[in-house]
Amino acid sequence: MNLKTGDLLLFNSHSSSFFSLSSLIKWGTHSNYTHIAMVLKDPSFIHPCLKGTFVWESSWEGTPDPQDGKVKLGVQITPIKEMIDSYGTQNVFVRKIECDETLFSPETLSEVHKIVYDKPYDIVPIDWIEALFRKDAEPQKTDRFWCSALVGYIYTKCGILDANTDWSILRPSDFSLTGEHLDFTSKA
Repeated sequence: MNLKTGDLLLFNSHSSSFFSLSSLIKWGTHSNYTHIAMVLKDPSFIHPCLKGTFVWESSWEGTPDPQDGKVKLGVQITPIKEMIDSYGTQNVFVRKIECDETLFSPETLSEVHKIVYDKPYDIVPIDWIEALFRKDAEPQKTDRFWCSALVGYIYTKCGILDANTDWSILRPSDFSLTGEHLDFTSKA
C-alpha cells in the first residue's frame, strides 16, 4: 500500500461476538465500519526515533504504545502491521486523502499531539447516546476521544474539515465514501 500521512483506514469488525463493542458500534451507527484510524508516516514530531508507518487511533490494542511503552485504552499510535494483522486485510479499507500535504505539517500535528496525547477512550454513556442522535450538549470535546472523534479532531485542526465540525459525535462511517455528515473544506 502506498499510504501517506492523513490517509484513513476504516475497519470492519474482527469480533464475532454479538456483545462486543464492535457489534454495538455496527448496530448504533448502521454501518459496517467499526473503527477508523489515520495513517502517520515517520512521525518524528512525536519522537525522532519513530520511523515507519503507524496509525493514530483511539482504541485498545493490548500492546504497548511506541511513544511511551504503555498499554492504553484511548489515544495511541500503533504500527500499521499490527492493525492489519489484527483485523485481516479483508476487513481493512483505505480512504486516500487528496489535499495539500502541508496541511499535515509536523508543526500542526505536534500541536494536535499536545492536546490528544494520552487522552482516554470516550466511554461516557451520554456521549454515545448523543452521537447516536447526533445531538451534542458539549460539542468539540478534547478530554476524551473515540476513534472517529480523534480523526475528526485531527482533520479539523489540519483544515480538512470545517472549523465548526463537532468531532465528538462523528462515526467511522462518516469518513467513508458514502458519508454525508461531514463538510470537507475546499482544501481536501
